[in-house]
Parts: sequence; structure tokens; C-alpha cells
Amino acid sequence: MPATVLVIDNEPDQVDIMSQIIANLGHKVVTAVSGADALAAMESNKVDIVFLDLIMPDMDGTELCERIKSANPEAVVFAFSGHVSLYEPEKLKKVGFAGTIAKPIDIGRISKAIEDVLVDIKS
Repeated sequence: MPATVLVIDNEPDQVDIMSQIIANLGHKVVTAVSGADALAAMESNKVDIVFLDLIMPDMDGTELCERIKSANPEAVVFAFSGHVSLYEPEKLKKVGFAGTIAKPIDIGRISKAIEDVLVDIKS
């Protein structure tokens, strides 16, 4: 079952790479380069999974995660950042992150995260 995956990162090259990986895995990809874009994307798409960069210029990733979970509690949100170690795991979990994936991009970890979410959805 294909998922709809939202990729949020202010670095266009990261968005492009993630989009290609996720599309090659057979899923629909929606992208956003800012917090405002992400919230608009959430309004117009039923998103299953979100990969969210933690450090963005317009909105902190933790605040954006809270807003995403408020709009769509079923969405599974992963912190996707080169700066995951700057955040306490308890705080990330408290605001709604299901897990973390550190940059640089690891195709295996992205694929496994999506597969695990889809298994949970089916159960």
C-alpha cells in the first residue's frame, strides 16, 4: 500500500534527494521548503508520514511537529536532521516525533521507517 509522504526541508537538494528515494520506493511525495508551505501541504493532502528537518529559518521543527500533529494526529512524523543530537529525545517524543533519522540520507533507514509505519497502519 503506497503512502503519502511529506518531506519538509529548507535545503532544496535534500528535498530533491528524499523525493527521488521515496518515489522510487513507490510512494506519493509531497514537499515543502518552509513551515508555512508544510502546513499548506497538510491542508491539501492526506499525509501518512512526515520527514521534518529540525532547523529551518521560519519555524523550529518541534513547533512545526506539534502543529502537524494537531492538524493530523494520525500522521507519523520523523525528525530528519543533521542536528538531531542538539535535541533531547524526550522533548522530541513529547512534541510528537515517532523517531529520528540523522542526515546524511541513508536509503535503508528511510525505507525501513516507511515500511514500519505501513505495517503499523495495516495492523
